[in-house]
Amino acid sequence: MANRRMIYQDFFEDDYFGYMSHTAQMLWIGLLVAVADDQGRMLDNIGLINAKVFTFNPVGNQELSSCLDSFAEKNKIVRYEADGKKLIQIVKWWAYQTPAWASPSKFPPPEGWTDRIKCHVSGPKQGGNIKKKNWDKPGGFSKELHSNLSSELSSGIDDVNDDVNDDVNDDDDFNGNEN
Repeated sequence: MANRRMIYQDFFEDDYFGYMSHTAQMLWIGLLVAVADDQGRMLDNIGLINAKVFTFNPVGNQELSSCLDSFAEKNKIVRYEADGKKLIQIVKWWAYQTPAWASPSKFPPPEGWTDRIKCHVSGPKQGGNIKKKNWDKPGGFSKELHSNLSSELSSGIDDVNDDVNDDVNDDDDFNGNEN
């Protein structure tokens, strides 16, 4: 799992995020940076989530459960079961995170989800010892999930797909001249 994750400053200007309780805000950030694997997936286990996000000041399990229920209701996460385990998938994972590398998850994806994998593999030369799967695709859900939210308000959390590299044109050198 990556040890560096991006939190865009837009989160703090987002209506959905801004009106959350402080606990919900910290939980949301914690799911992104401390709990989710490189595919945006994790065990749906309140005790484990509490321990990873609120290590020094645990929060009541009922409050965390209520926050997760709210995230699911607003289609920020999908809760599902696979291989006898309760799991969570962050819906807009690939909009929130733009890693250079992403390892496979040890958990199966929810139906309709496309993982993006780019990682080093061990063993005999396998394409330069780098495994890529769907790296050239957007990843995530192939279809939009039905939302219970009205479409009147835009949520910056949903719209965070500004890759920091979008401003760079690979055909230009650093002086703005074409190669």
